[in-house]
Amino acid sequence: MSMPPIRSNGNFGMRVRFSHDVFGVQRVGGISRYIAELHQAMLRQGVNSRILAGFHVNEYLAGCPRVIGKRLHHGRVRRLMRQGNELLNQLLGGGSETIFHRSFHGAVRHPRCRIRATTVYDMIPELFPDPGDPNPPASRVKRQDCEEADLVCAISEVTRQDLHRLWGIPLDRVIVTHLGVSRVKPSGRDWNREHGSYIIHVGKRSGCKNFMALLPSIARTLSGGQVKLLCFGGGPATQQESERIRGLGVEDLIQFVGGSDSDLAACYQQAIGHVTASLYEGFGLTPIEAMMHGCPVACTDRGSLPEVVGDAAHIFDPDRDDEMDGAMRWLLEGRNAHAAMIERGHARAALFNWDRTAELTLRAYEHALRR
Repeated sequence: MSMPPIRSNGNFGMRVRFSHDVFGVQRVGGISRYIAELHQAMLRQGVNSRILAGFHVNEYLAGCPRVIGKRLHHGRVRRLMRQGNELLNQLLGGGSETIFHRSFHGAVRHPRCRIRATTVYDMIPELFPDPGDPNPPASRVKRQDCEEADLVCAISEVTRQDLHRLWGIPLDRVIVTHLGVSRVKPSGRDWNREHGSYIIHVGKRSGCKNFMALLPSIARTLSGGQVKLLCFGGGPATQQESERIRGLGVEDLIQFVGGSDSDLAACYQQAIGHVTASLYEGFGLTPIEAMMHGCPVACTDRGSLPEVVGDAAHIFDPDRDDEMDGAMRWLLEGRNAHAAMIERGHARAALFNWDRTAELTLRAYEHALRR
């Protein structure tokens, strides 16, 4: 995954402008962090980059250089403010030498510019549609955005192929730009003192995250032992989850917790392992975050996960109970049994940094310019 260095902006000669779209609705979250980190990595490489945030609610832009906008510490971005943001993007996002990169899919037209770029993070709504609304407005806007763009950045090869297969987006207009992982210093929180030994599951649990299918495996592999499953983030247990957990008799084995990014880093650091049972991921940040903190990873063979983890994780088929149980037992062997895998994990995680994401994105812009 190494590559020669890209030319600096002294020769690149392009103005990059990121749109306001995500920053008006996302206080914190993966998409706004991606744009903020990508922008700052481009600045480090000498690129003339700006975020045209306008009125926004986002925390990541605090102290971020070259941002045009004002954060609203209370309230939300209202309709008149959104219209002002759109006007700002039209006025400052255009130009014959400008690459206008949408921070998220929006219905407002692009300004007149050299290259119109957008990023697709996954195709989950399209692959796992709501039966009551198989073609929601957000999906239609996303498709229109991709069809009109000169360049679509996909965060994995799996997402790139899905865009072509589902919507016919030409492959020569879709370039893979893997994400980076933000390095976060662990907090001083002692998770082992609070919860004992545990395996960590991180983030959302509904839909294709396949958490309900993991529960019987927890009952088969953790019952009678001293290890728990700690579910970090994703909120408290839903009624459906609680009923299933009670039905399996594993109430004492599964706990739902939360905290800051620093708390999560400490939680990874102290876990005996990380498991994800997902049926699809557009990228799969949590396995890489776990590897970065020396946490052994067991994940499924679905979506982009094999592409991202490489040979640095125990991979299993989520449709086979014996493989899922085997993955859980592999994690239960403990960190000392997986020293070589942990070292591979550290090396794998080091590949996913924001400077590399910026290099891949700049190469994608150059590709679009040559088309």
